[in-house]
Amino acid sequence: MIPTLMDKIGDFNPQLLREIKGRLKVFPIIVTVALSILLQSVIGLYQIGELPGLEYSRTGTYCQVASVYKAKQREISTIRNKSYQLENKLRNPKLLPLDVSKKAQETQKIKLEIKNFKNEIKKIEDSMPKYCPVNQINMLQWWLDHWRYIFQVLSVIFIFSLLVPGTYLLINDVAKEERRGTLNFIRLSPQSEFTTFTGKMLGVPILAYLFVAAAVPLHITSGIFAQLPLSSIFGYYIILISSCVFFFSAALLFALFGRFFSIFQPWLGSGSVLGFLFLTWSIASTGGTFYNHAAAWFQIFSPFDFTGYVLPELFPYYRYSSYGNLADLQFAFLPVGKNFFTLIGIHLVNYGLWTYFLWQGLRRLFRNLNANILSKQQSYILVTCVQVLLWGFTFQYTNAKPYDLNQHIGYNLFPIAFFNVVLMFGLIGILTNTRQTVQEWSRYRHKDNSHHQGWWKKSILRDLLYGEKSPAILTIGINLILISIPVVTWIILIPSLGSTSNYSIKSLINDVGRSNSILYVGLSIVLVMICATLAQVMMMLKTKKRAFWAMGSVAAFVFLPPIVLGVLRINPRLSSFPWIISSFPWATVGTASTVMILTGLGFDILILVLLNRYLFKQVQLAGESEIKTILKS
Repeated sequence: MIPTLMDKIGDFNPQLLREIKGRLKVFPIIVTVALSILLQSVIGLYQIGELPGLEYSRTGTYCQVASVYKAKQREISTIRNKSYQLENKLRNPKLLPLDVSKKAQETQKIKLEIKNFKNEIKKIEDSMPKYCPVNQINMLQWWLDHWRYIFQVLSVIFIFSLLVPGTYLLINDVAKEERRGTLNFIRLSPQSEFTTFTGKMLGVPILAYLFVAAAVPLHITSGIFAQLPLSSIFGYYIILISSCVFFFSAALLFALFGRFFSIFQPWLGSGSVLGFLFLTWSIASTGGTFYNHAAAWFQIFSPFDFTGYVLPELFPYYRYSSYGNLADLQFAFLPVGKNFFTLIGIHLVNYGLWTYFLWQGLRRLFRNLNANILSKQQSYILVTCVQVLLWGFTFQYTNAKPYDLNQHIGYNLFPIAFFNVVLMFGLIGILTNTRQTVQEWSRYRHKDNSHHQGWWKKSILRDLLYGEKSPAILTIGINLILISIPVVTWIILIPSLGSTSNYSIKSLINDVGRSNSILYVGLSIVLVMICATLAQVMMMLKTKKRAFWAMGSVAAFVFLPPIVLGVLRINPRLSSFPWIISSFPWATVGTASTVMILTGLGFDILILVLLNRYLFKQVQLAGESEIKTILKS
């Protein structure tokens, strides 16, 4: 039977069969299952050790008459406080009469009262049992909480046991095969990228899967005994599997893309996942979630949040968060968190969207390690999807009375700007081509001009928009426009969207002005395009370290001017011009005039034009020199 099963697995996915044969040995299987059983035993024995017995506290959670005993203890505390006050009076002679006879009488009276208080305390204590009566312990509730605790602990262990070791193993395996050259044999085989990487995702962390699978029966049993709905239990598994697919896909892509990290690559990848899990755990534990925020899509990457939805006691502050909890989650004002299945759906859509783009990168890099992770067309789709996510999660009703949409968008501008800045600089790094690639494009353009084709087919505009090897400046510009459209639309529609009583919105309208705000958006577009052009210019250098030159030049352009202006103590409110023509013109918001902003915009456009003119001269020279070399040979 086993050989037949192995043959079927080999026919279905040869890579999976290869991984299974290499990892499923007898000794590792025994150790993995033994560790899983040992962990389950420790969790169970710890809970059994907490079983209420003859000496269970009379004020414990499961003592059904605890409220009576707590009331009596409060009474004892009140009497004891009165007794302490009288004892303090005896210790302080200044509180007693100066006359000796009166002092003696007062002292005798106080001692008698203290004695009566002590007798009263003793009487109350004698009326209570030392421990909670066994017949008053709510064992049914204890067992219910006992099973919920086991389900909770195992749920958290599953997340860490799968995501962190699985990420490490996948990155380490691919990096090792790349170093040994065995990945090249896989590339030459007829199996597809999908078959190869799914085989690795299923096979490389198979011992981690086995560790979790050995505990799944106890996990499901504990959930059933804890009276959790089966939909919640299996919903947890759906989210866990989806998160594994996402993080493991990211791990495989990082293994191919981040080869320059060498031996630190698997530690960096798994450490990043571990850091993300701890970050989202701490955020959820303190109630500081982002569910009514533009960053909600980032928060729901963590499977902890759905686990906290199934088991609210996992995060005590979860239900009291001032930022709303997962049940309040909305997308474009649709209450996706109110229904269990729509909540799972929004998680799956979020995971699925990003996993799709990760697999596009995997397919491209697997066949050609020097290829860009995404094509230009895919970058347009990615940027559009990110805007839909950011603005979709921005449009949520809050508990604020009255609800002010402008104010809510204003609060979300920072995360929208932050994620878009990260996205755009990431795309600059992804789409900027190397010198050799641009040389090939230039040579291809030269040869292709001789063919009789339509205008669009041989248009340089088409190449700049869609070509794999052409410079990506125009693509970056298109993506920046896609990002700017929602922002500009909001700025135009501010007066018609409701109240503008919020200080920041009033400032935007009255002090800055909507037209000036749109000009600042234009400044941002031009500055990012300058960064993209500068990166491409540096990538045209003949030095081997041109990637570092590109990163260093962009960093210097972005950070050096504001640092210099800050060191020189040039106040943007008093001297706007140096700041408006720097890489940080936003320091002049509210102080610079329209003429000043237009001057800065014109200055930046001039720099952009000159840089692009220089770039295309370099591209032309590189293409010509390449053709001359070929003709001479």
